[in-house]
Amino acid sequence: LEKGSFTFQQLAEDFYKTKTWTVNTKTRNVGALNNHVFPIMGNRDYRTITKQEWHVLFQDIQKKPQPCNNRLKCVRTLTVVISNQN
Repeated sequence: LEKGSFTFQQLAEDFYKTKTWTVNTKTRNVGALNNHVFPIMGNRDYRTITKQEWHVLFQDIQKKPQPCNNRLKCVRTLTVVISNQN
């Protein structure tokens, strides 16, 4: 991360730039982050996001109609892995 850059979106972008995903996997994962995570958590300091806040976000995603629910597992996995990179 750039010095002083602690947003979750920057952390996530730095993380997925290092991945060797297939084009389809990258499209799906980045799309899930762009559509479901970044609007809520993207500009937040990732060091201050609580487990409860993630839980609420995941619950909100689950309430959305299909195909959003199909992406919940992807979003959960990515946010846990990315958040543990700090």
